[in-house]
Amino acid sequence: MLVYGRDAQIIKTNGIQRTNTADNRYQNPDSDPRGVWKSDNLSVGPANKRNIYPITTPSEGG
Repeated sequence: MLVYGRDAQIIKTNGIQRTNTADNRYQNPDSDPRGVWKSDNLSVGPANKRNIYPITTPSEGG
């Protein structure tokens, strides 16, 4: 799941921390002012029932 926020210091991750190994996957080889990034293939195959999950937003009272 990809999550965006205006301030990375206040994003709540329910205690899930990213490891240094995961952090090291991101770089900024072109000096992009937005910071580090990772090139990746975001294509997926056909929808598979076992990979479809409900998403509850804060406004839904989750």
